[in-house]
Amino acid sequence: MRDSSCGLAWVCSAVKRRAARRDWRSAGRRTILLAAVPLVLALWLAVPGVASAEPLCTDTWVGPAEGTWQTAVDWSTGKVPASTDVACIGSGKTVKVIEGTNQTGVVQGDGTLVISGGALEVASVLERSSIKTFRLLSGTLTGPPGHRAVHER
Repeated sequence: MRDSSCGLAWVCSAVKRRAARRDWRSAGRRTILLAAVPLVLALWLAVPGVASAEPLCTDTWVGPAEGTWQTAVDWSTGKVPASTDVACIGSGKTVKVIEGTNQTGVVQGDGTLVISGGALEVASVLERSSIKTFRLLSGTLTGPPGHRAVHER
């Protein structure tokens, strides 16, 4: 039996079967690819990346082992941290807020922060502050509305 588009029937059917398998495989690859895209996107959103890591320090305490927040020369930028800064206090350092109204976006580090007068406002709503040792003797610590201080061990 002859087909007008093909020389021999058995050759023609083999060619058609091969083409059908190729179409099925490419359709399967498209399906797998389309199924993989949402999975990769979900993993990308779920796994913390560089953006959700601790924020980089923009102003680091470089002063003595113990000093006051308000001393500008003891900060790496030569100025007291502002509401957009990430203030970092390293291990073995104690920084005291003793007067005035002070701000920072984030405060973090392995050092100690003591508020013994005045006020410190931690302004960032996007980044979490974390300091190893914190003492509130007098004065105030404030943050953005809806945020709270939590003691973690």
